Amino acid sequence: MFKLIRKYQAISSSLTTGLFISLLSACGGSSNNDGSSNTSVSGNTCFSSNTFGISTLPEASSVLYKTTFCKYLGLSTPNGKSIGFFAQQDISDDQLIRAQRILGFYLAGKDTVANHMADNGAHMMLLKGADGDIELPEGLQGQPLYEKEMIVEGSVGYLSADLETYRDASFEEILHLMHDYGIGIESQPGADMVFSTQIKTARVNAMAQSLWPTAGVDQATRLWIEELRDEGSLSQEYLASVVDSYYGFWQSSDLEPGGMGGVYIAKSRAEVQARDPSGYAVMQTFFQPNISYMARIDAGFSGTFSLQLDNNQIYTFKSQYLTNARLTGSNDSGLLGNALDNQLAGNSGSNLLDGAEGSDTLLLAGNFSDYSIQENAGSILIQDSTNNRDGSIEIRNIEVLKFKDQSKNTSDL
Repeated sequence: MFKLIRKYQAISSSLTTGLFISLLSACGGSSNNDGSSNTSVSGNTCFSSNTFGISTLPEASSVLYKTTFCKYLGLSTPNGKSIGFFAQQDISDDQLIRAQRILGFYLAGKDTVANHMADNGAHMMLLKGADGDIELPEGLQGQPLYEKEMIVEGSVGYLSADLETYRDASFEEILHLMHDYGIGIESQPGADMVFSTQIKTARVNAMAQSLWPTAGVDQATRLWIEELRDEGSLSQEYLASVVDSYYGFWQSSDLEPGGMGGVYIAKSRAEVQARDPSGYAVMQTFFQPNISYMARIDAGFSGTFSLQLDNNQIYTFKSQYLTNARLTGSNDSGLLGNALDNQLAGNSGSNLLDGAEGSDTLLLAGNFSDYSIQENAGSILIQDSTNNRDGSIEIRNIEVLKFKDQSKNTSDL
């Protein structure tokens, strides 16, 4: 049984303090454009010079934050403010980008929740190592997420079934930030208290039926549940269990039956629907069925990264819900799409991209005139004339080529 600890730093007691506002008052926006560069470290900065929007900390950040963190990425909100992601040097750019994109995925179409979070100074603290490795200085006021819990798609940890070593807590911890600062809880009302009440009702039902926590949990877990009760965070942890299982993060685990290390009755989406219909209804109310952010496949990945469920490749229990994927680095590798309308992109190596079903789009960084295109039986070969950009891409079952300056239907080539 995993020991589950909720890692807050003064989350709910000071939501509207001036400290949060001063931290984020100068936060900039962000970009989803893809590019690459080397990270440089100088003094208390460790950001890359690229097009992702990663930068030094906002000028208005406190001295404590400037000495604790060295790079920053903001998520712009409709009210013109930002939700900040403060990162230490050991956090890779791809870990930082993924964290920001997960929150953007959660908040898509949820403008009032996003604005409420920004108004309350919501921000993530991305910290080196694992929980307990470092002692956080007094005065940090954000939601922690640790380096060892941030598992990028296509990395060794993402491909592994070893959830004790490679536990991806990104979706959980970022959800906690949105729940407390945006959606709202009884002790701190937020922007969507109707949904907050639905979560609580589902959680009460789950506890009454031993769906969460399950009847077989150990004494340490029962004590943890009582700690959650005392701090008023039962519903937040219940929702995190449902979300993780709904998106397949526990389906590969053979350590315990159920999700969240055996604390929750379900470990897959099908089990959530069958065993916890109230929890499933919560997901249908607020969350998208498929993960819509652009997943950046780890630069060390080689082979074909699949977005299709394949019981022989356990990582696809998670990747089956991805909609969009981009290879990074220069390894010769490939992507296999699913039945969704995928957006796919290669790297600077030689790639084979197969969109499979759906209406799929290949994303290219240059203008149409920068590429040579050769049609073969059952595939199209696209060669970039600019070095270290899109490389050589063979495509199959892809309907649209999206260049920087125009789009082309493959049927019209």
